[in-house]
Amino acid sequence: METGISEIEKAFTTLLNKDPAIFLDYDGTLVPIQPDADAATAERELLDLLHILDTRYTLWIVTGRTLDSITGFIGTGFNIIGLHGLAMRTKDGIVTISPMLERYRPIFMRFMEDEHDILERFPGVVIKDKGGAISFSLWGMEEPDIQGLEDFLRKYAEDLELDFYPGKRIYELRIPGINKGKAIREIRDQRPALIIGDDITDEDAFSLNKDAITVKVGAGDTEAGFRIQDYLSVRELLKAIASQKPETS
Repeated sequence: METGISEIEKAFTTLLNKDPAIFLDYDGTLVPIQPDADAATAERELLDLLHILDTRYTLWIVTGRTLDSITGFIGTGFNIIGLHGLAMRTKDGIVTISPMLERYRPIFMRFMEDEHDILERFPGVVIKDKGGAISFSLWGMEEPDIQGLEDFLRKYAEDLELDFYPGKRIYELRIPGINKGKAIREIRDQRPALIIGDDITDEDAFSLNKDAITVKVGAGDTEAGFRIQDYLSVRELLKAIASQKPETS
């Protein structure tokens, strides 16, 4: 059952004097999910709202996208957690990459050497090497082939000690132990926070930060404490939050 925006806003009000941080997923949370990942544009109204929030709170955009991909949409003026926590970039331009990448990058490269065979075996899949992960877009696949691909990837992940993550019309092979929840928890360092996300990958953020205000966007089982309908509801919530604190204090 969905929660009223005013209820979440009221919960956030209790944090105003505690210097809260805000962590926002991108696809499906701030913008609608697109079959073409390169079409998930952030329009000016959204960017203006994010800049307002960023002047009043510590704001982080948390995404499975690469740093290059997300900055292509929102620019370099925000703190960003990319690749589910593998890479981070502050708005001051400081980039941090997990040392785990050096160990697992050769595994991903070997997988991509077999890309042609996999494309023939599973028609319609779109495979993208994200550097620290490999994604599989399912939008062009038939349902029977999707199950076959999932079985194949789960076995591959098990054999090579990778994490397999199912998402909304997407699968990913990822470095084990890297997830949004751990990244957010480390950055927060027990600081009060609001965390909003829509996908299975955001459940790590909810479950590993149970003391935060957590908001699930859309349907599905969740560890979050609140739920709202869609990305438009998220924007209404963020507008309400942006009005809670004056420009200067």
